[in-house]
Amino acid sequence: MKHDLATGADPRAWVQVAPWTTLAGAAIAGFVAASLAVPSKEQQAIKRLRKLEEALNPRPHNDARNGDDRRHDERPASFMSGFAGSMLKALQPVLMSAISAAVGAKVADNDQSAAPADANGAAPASTPPPAASDASAI
Repeated sequence: MKHDLATGADPRAWVQVAPWTTLAGAAIAGFVAASLAVPSKEQQAIKRLRKLEEALNPRPHNDARNGDDRRHDERPASFMSGFAGSMLKALQPVLMSAISAAVGAKVADNDQSAAPADANGAAPASTPPPAASDASAI
């Protein structure tokens, strides 16, 4: 399954199978990414007006935050920082399961290699079986 996923996500294979469809998809994806990342002229003008308004009418400084160190009026530094933070939050369960599976597999491999096998390939029992007692000797 890992190999299928890796080959399915390879754009070189897509170009070999359907070059024009891949080119159109890449162009559409680039346009969408650019339209999301670059603010429009209207958004830029609104941002400039907001900065001018804040410069002309400063807000009073309020240090009472009720124990929360973050300011609620602060926004992420950029679109990409907010997008990256959202992606990390969304991918956190997947990454954690992959890491725990890798660690579990490594521990299982170490446990199997630490136990010496007998001639038949089976691992020895943790305690040897008790010796048979001869009831007639008593």
